[in-house]
Amino acid sequence: MENEWSDLQRKFQSLFQEFNLKYFDGRLPHYHVKVVSDITRAGEQGQINRKRRLIRLTPGDCMEATLVHEMAHAASNVHHAAKWQGEMKRLLVAGAPVCEVDLPIGPPVRITKGIFRKEVEGALHSEDCAQIDFRLFIREFLRSVGGAPSIAAFERTYPWARAEFAATKKSALGQLRRSRPSF
Repeated sequence: MENEWSDLQRKFQSLFQEFNLKYFDGRLPHYHVKVVSDITRAGEQGQINRKRRLIRLTPGDCMEATLVHEMAHAASNVHHAAKWQGEMKRLLVAGAPVCEVDLPIGPPVRITKGIFRKEVEGALHSEDCAQIDFRLFIREFLRSVGGAPSIAAFERTYPWARAEFAATKKSALGQLRRSRPSF
């Protein structure tokens, strides 16, 4: 079994070099590719650590596509936001092995005040709302919903977001105070 794992690891280390030249013009720095039995997050088949330049893969049917997925993170960013999605579209057009689940669906996300307000309310009700600040909320919002490649880009695209966040938070804190019994 150990010999099979080392063969698989050598194969995917070699594929990293091949894909880097073929789909990224050799621009990616060297990453060590390691095949592991499992990754701690449920259902995850690949994981990248950009700081350590390590890609971990679990054995399965889509290993080549998972390697490309992680390489797209190395070329763009850690999250599945617009920059990464653009990289995945480019890779698909270039003929790289890509899983359907990695393809962006529809046009880029456009955030309305109503959508934004509901997301803020949900975050404030699920955590200690006094501790949540705008930048922390937006960082998590971009990871889960998208809408912009960075916090600064989000603020440029949605200049009303900071005021909307503040008003929604103020309202949530007021409701929280009113709902507490006074002695």
